[in-house]
Amino acid sequence: MVGAFHLETDASLNPARTQRTAEGEILTFAGGGVVVRTAGMAPVATYSAELGFVATATHAEFDTLARAVRVARATHGATALRVRSDNLSIVRAVRGEGGFRDLSLAAWLDVLRREIAPLERFDLLWSPSTHGADRADGLPTADALARSAAGLGPRSPPRKVRRLGSV
Repeated sequence: MVGAFHLETDASLNPARTQRTAEGEILTFAGGGVVVRTAGMAPVATYSAELGFVATATHAEFDTLARAVRVARATHGATALRVRSDNLSIVRAVRGEGGFRDLSLAAWLDVLRREIAPLERFDLLWSPSTHGADRADGLPTADALARSAAGLGPRSPPRKVRRLGSV
């Protein structure tokens, strides 16, 4: 399929950077990351973006996903997308298996639907997070790109845990 791409998206919040709105809501600075591959999984591009201050991680995930779809269409000529996201509530909402009571999240769902409407095909899949994952092809993960855009360093490698012998 010409114009078919795979996307991996993720967003990260930086708890060290917050601000309070006039209404008393606390917002957190966020960054988003996207890995773009061809349908055959060949690397195409990676993107990261500062998203500014957001209310929740789900807001940041929606923003990243909408930007990723827009870039894939406009920059790479995507006509079909298969997207991996670790945010199950967004995956379910896009598939029509649920929704959001929060009006701002419902508005983000509308924004995303407008971005995907011109596509011939759009598949959104839930996948476990890419936290700490390394790629054989040397590309950074969407998580690593998002953390960088949010002003965070790389995640610490997992610690090896030794099993204690029986007593």
